[in-house]
Amino acid sequence: MDHPNNDIFQNLDMPLLEVFQRGQINNYLDSLSIEDRTDTIEAIHRVMRNHNQQQQQSQQQPSQANRTTHINNYLRIRWFKFLPIFLLNYSVIWSNLTLENIKHFIKLSITKLFFLLAQSLRMVFFLIMIQSYFHGLINMIFAFCDVLTFSDNFLKDLVTFLVDNNQYILKCHENLVAHGNDLFYFFDLKEYETNSVLENFQFLVLNYLSSFLMTDCVNSKGNVVCKPIKNTLIFKLYDAVYQSFPNSSKLSLKYLTMMIYLSYALIGNVICINILMFFVYNFMNKLFGYTQFIKNMKDVVKSTFIQYLA
Repeated sequence: MDHPNNDIFQNLDMPLLEVFQRGQINNYLDSLSIEDRTDTIEAIHRVMRNHNQQQQQSQQQPSQANRTTHINNYLRIRWFKFLPIFLLNYSVIWSNLTLENIKHFIKLSITKLFFLLAQSLRMVFFLIMIQSYFHGLINMIFAFCDVLTFSDNFLKDLVTFLVDNNQYILKCHENLVAHGNDLFYFFDLKEYETNSVLENFQFLVLNYLSSFLMTDCVNSKGNVVCKPIKNTLIFKLYDAVYQSFPNSSKLSLKYLTMMIYLSYALIGNVICINILMFFVYNFMNKLFGYTQFIKNMKDVVKSTFIQYLA
């Protein structure tokens, strides 16, 4: 009985089949070193295994494919309505679990980790370098907010209002003022030498937050006593809101005051910036309108002066 002829190359990619049939792969492998040859063969095996895996997944039922999210050849997500179930393809993992693949994965992981550390280091230096630039830029952008709120720094007034009656933040601010507003003064103190990195970072954040307080400080024999400045617009706005809604909770009134204050300052800042840009635009248009007149006057003076000399 005749058996049908099965084409064993029908599942291969045509470019790979063409390379194998022409024998070019042998010539290429012979020109490599033993280590490079092994790595190349393992790479070809990975490509063919991944290709076969993708073909198997493409032959799945449509209903099952609609419920499955393919992450990679090793991980899939099966959805049961809104519940995700993570599925590992152990057969592919086991088939790829070879010494060469493990070495390849370790090399790739070390390379990615090195580039990630390099990018993080560059980002840190970049942020440090542009800190002063952004500080000046933010002050310039919010200049109209300071004018509208009759304040030297409307953000500091806002922080002072938010942390009002917080004695711990106020104490941090007094210590900061006593040490010349140096955010890192605790590094030189013996009582903070045993702190962990996380504790130092938390203390640095508290110092940075307390530096935004608007206070009147008195230094008496090395003892600094500070009182928050409460004659600013936001405190007066809170008093007006409290008189309008005396039965409401102080926390809700505080948030309401903050929203009104920010809306007034930021919307007014945008309007003032638009007016400034409109003024600059019209001024430049007027200035460029006189360029033709100035050019004509220059030609007249030049031609008259030349005729006079001639």
